[in-house]
Amino acid sequence: MIRRDLPAVIVLEAPPPGGCGPLGALDDAGDQLVRAVDLPRERLFAGLERVHLIDVPGAGASYESWPADPARMNAANMVHGTPFAFDGRPWRWPDLHGRVVLLAGRRVTRAFASVLGLPLVLPPLVRVAWRDAEWVVLPNPSERCRWWCDPDVRAATGEVVRAEVLRREAALRSWSTFGEDGRTGSGDGSCFGFRAADCDLRWLPALTDAGWDAGERLTAPGALASLAIGALARNLGRVFRWGGGSTCTVLAHTVRVALLAAEASRLRGDIEEEQAACLLEGMVHDLPEALPGVGDWPTPAKRWLSLASPEVAALHVRATAAVRALVPGLRPASERVTELVAWADHAAMAVERAAYFNDAPEWLGPHRELAEKILAAGKLVGRIRSSDRANSSPEHAAFFGRYLGGLAPSTSILDPDPWSERVAKDTLALCNDREVAELCEHEGFGGAT
Repeated sequence: MIRRDLPAVIVLEAPPPGGCGPLGALDDAGDQLVRAVDLPRERLFAGLERVHLIDVPGAGASYESWPADPARMNAANMVHGTPFAFDGRPWRWPDLHGRVVLLAGRRVTRAFASVLGLPLVLPPLVRVAWRDAEWVVLPNPSERCRWWCDPDVRAATGEVVRAEVLRREAALRSWSTFGEDGRTGSGDGSCFGFRAADCDLRWLPALTDAGWDAGERLTAPGALASLAIGALARNLGRVFRWGGGSTCTVLAHTVRVALLAAEASRLRGDIEEEQAACLLEGMVHDLPEALPGVGDWPTPAKRWLSLASPEVAALHVRATAAVRALVPGLRPASERVTELVAWADHAAMAVERAAYFNDAPEWLGPHRELAEKILAAGKLVGRIRSSDRANSSPEHAAFFGRYLGGLAPSTSILDPDPWSERVAKDTLALCNDREVAELCEHEGFGGAT
């Protein structure tokens, strides 16, 4: 995922013979770039992290004096994040992972191209994706550069750099809110906020940029974290699955997955601790989808978008980590638990396709037969829909949030309360089916949806 909240890295050749001064006294290349981008220099360089490939003033003043081999070595160390000492001094490289990297000049580009396995000659403004970074070739911002002297190329370069700066600014300004007045109920505009650019979760005292800056970051379980989980649970009860094509909410789906996973774990003969882990993981598995900016996407669309845009997949991974950090008592799931929750997620999809769409599409894979069985037993459809309506109510959302946030007392996580007992009558009946029970006898249920 390209981190738009981080400044782009611009790699320049080498400092001028006299060295670089402070921000207000840039070298000629810096001044040229400021004029081309047409932004105040302080604003421009807040969105650019500058680094010289060769930290020797005046190196490369001529073609013959350019240290090509050290440049390639520095490029390799920068790409791979390898600590390196040049000329007896430690070199501090910027972390390039998830960054936009601007390669200024032919010699800089050749050094990195040899490391990345790219053609050594690349025209200006070419963009290349390599691993999780994006590389952009720029002309060297110097009047000695033929490409830079072309007014059209210089203007286009300025637009490219300007766009990266503005994208970062927009990412850092863009945040959404949820759970209004969840803490005080005072109507003063306090609420939770989420910034998708860096998956930052905060409690905001006010709905302003200043309120965001003053907000308390949520990174671990606690009173505010529990309230945030409650707000997310309410959101899950308001979001309809399948792109709004069904009346099954994400909350109802989550409950179904949790109960299916726990019951399948019991049928598999797991110890109670593992059954409890399956239940908890099932309750958490879609909680990030309640975040504004993440949302619930139908599985076929998610599969395609994750392939088409690694940023989409990365957003879900990072949002999941941010939310999981708030749940008290949640530990990294074992492979057995992860596989079983993934199986339950797929099985729940089959249940929902049968109940709401009256079909069993081939992309359900091994769970297509389960959907066909539900269609054959027509009486189950009505009970599934009734169960989903019950589990989408504000009261059940409130219980879900309290339970997951560690605020609901319970003697055992597997003890059925009145709410889950009602739900279990329908969903667990599916797990007692012979074929489903046989699936639970072995591992390898496939990947998560």
